[in-house]
Order: sequence, then structure tokens, then C-alpha cells
Amino acid sequence: MVSRDPYIVFPGNLQGRHVRETGPKGAVLVTVDGNRVVGAVHRPLDVIRWSVETVDVTACTDMDAVRSLLRETLLRAADAADGRGLALHLRACGPAALNDEMFAHEVALSEEIQTIAAAASDRIWIEKLEIDTAPPRQAATDPTIAGRIQAIVEELSGEPTFAEILDRTLAEVRQKLPAAARAGEFLAEIRNEALARAARLSAALIAGAKE
Repeated sequence: MVSRDPYIVFPGNLQGRHVRETGPKGAVLVTVDGNRVVGAVHRPLDVIRWSVETVDVTACTDMDAVRSLLRETLLRAADAADGRGLALHLRACGPAALNDEMFAHEVALSEEIQTIAAAASDRIWIEKLEIDTAPPRQAATDPTIAGRIQAIVEELSGEPTFAEILDRTLAEVRQKLPAAARAGEFLAEIRNEALARAARLSAALIAGAKE
């Protein structure tokens, strides 16, 4: 409705024809008193309701959680269709830990959602399951020397030749350390400590040298 005085109404169409025409479709019931329009109310008349639902799967830790979330969204959209048939476009998005797995099994996941829809109601049609996720965002890198060394240690900790690579890397950054950083002690402790503690130790030693 554009205006009430005078009434200017865009009635739209009776039935959504594709996924870009979502939401209730119908006609406008006009009430006339003499030569004057005194009321106009939209009346949904569509038989099939088109809907696009975006599902954030960021918090999902396994595929069962993804399926459950998609199913909940599907059922909620069906309820909102007010008893009509539902043509549903599901879009999974977010920086998801399961990004690679979802893309690798996109066809299978789409078939599973089709099965879930069929089991829920014979009036639900999945127009498309769109996978629009991305890999998880990486934490910001600490630009300090301590942060850079910690990042290096974490990256190299899984390498079988970790000690050799670490020696070479530390030799490159040793010149940038302040004299009080005690680079020799730092390297000795890195080599003696378990790999799981290496990243924490590197940051602690450099931070202590700055104090």
C-alpha cells in the first residue's frame, strides 16, 4: 500500500512464480462507501509459498548438528506457510569448521534434506540446498617478536624435523631480539620442553625480557 488518502495500492500477483517471489501473495479486498474507497486489506491467495531461509552453521561441530539445524529451519518455514505448500531454498552459511566436509558431501547432504522434508510433509519441496560456508577465520597474528616466534613454533611443532627447523628459524630472528632476551637460554628451554608448551614458553620469555 502506497497511500491511504487517497488509496494507492499495488496488489501484486496471486501466486509466487519462482524463488525471487517469496512471502505471501494474493489480492487486495477493497471496501467502497458510495464513490469513496474506505478500506483495503490484503488477502493471501497463494497455493504455494516460496521461501528462502539462511542457516548459520558456524557453531555446528559435526554433520548431525548441521542436519538438525537445517531440519529445524525447514519445519519452522513450513509452519510459517500457514498450511500452504512450501517451496524452500535453504542456504547454509558462516565460517564453519565443517566447510570442507559440507562441500565434499554436498550432493549427499542435499538428498538427506530432501528425505527429511518428505518425512515431515508431502507439501514441502526443497528448491535448493545452497552451501555458502567458508573456512573458519584465522586468529589475528601477534605482530611482536614474541607473537611471531610463537606462531612459528605452533606451525612447526608437527614437523618430524622440528628441532632442526626451529634452530634455523631462531637463528634468523635472534639478531632482532634485545640483548636482555637471553636468546641462548630461550633456545635451550625450547629444546628441553615438550612441544605442547613451546608456544607458551616462547611468548613468556620474550615478554619477561621486555619488562
